Amino acid sequence: MEIDMNKEPETGLLVGTHLWEVRGAKIEKSQKSGEPMLVLKLKCGEIELTDRAMLGGGGWGIGKRKLIALGLAPTFSGPLDPIQFIGTKVWCATKEEEYQGID
Repeated sequence: MEIDMNKEPETGLLVGTHLWEVRGAKIEKSQKSGEPMLVLKLKCGEIELTDRAMLGGGGWGIGKRKLIALGLAPTFSGPLDPIQFIGTKVWCATKEEEYQGID
C-alpha cells in the first residue's frame, strides 16, 4: 500500500449553501446535560450528516432557531413528534474552519 502525506484530507463536507432533506428524526437525551434533543439525519446528494437541535438547557437558543428553520411555528407549544420533520427540506450554509482545540 502506498500513501501520500502531501495529500490534504477530504472532509466530506459540502461547503457553501445547499438544500438538505431530513431523512430521519428522533428525540434523545444529551449525554452531557441530560436535556432532550432532536437528532436529525440529513442528506444532500450523496452526502449525509447528523445534526442535533437541543430542546432545552443552554442549547435551546440555537435549537429553537433550528426548529423554526424546519418549519415549526415560532409560537408552537405542545407535544413534538419528530416524524413530522421527515421529508422537510431546509437550506443550510456550511463553512469549514480550523481552530486550536484543548488537549
